[in-house]
Amino acid sequence: MLSAQLSNYHEANHPTTKFVQKYVPGARLLEQIGPELIYVLPTNSSSTGTTTKRFEVFFSELERYMDRMRIKSYGLSDTTLEEVIKLLLLLLC
Repeated sequence: MLSAQLSNYHEANHPTTKFVQKYVPGARLLEQIGPELIYVLPTNSSSTGTTTKRFEVFFSELERYMDRMRIKSYGLSDTTLEEVIKLLLLLLC
């Protein structure tokens, strides 16, 4: 998951979403909490090398255009199995 902290509030249809999806096809906006946009980045690909290179290019370009897109910071997290189970339990209850 990618979390981007914007310098001011924007609609969910922010150019950041288009930027992320340009470099990581299949990425989707999971939620927006105030100025924070949270994306799910798919990791499945026919080739691990292709996925690695795609992320390499994406993060390089993200660093390059952060100021222009008014992104103050970004972070990555990997969903743990425990988090997935908790989410499933919440959805089932």
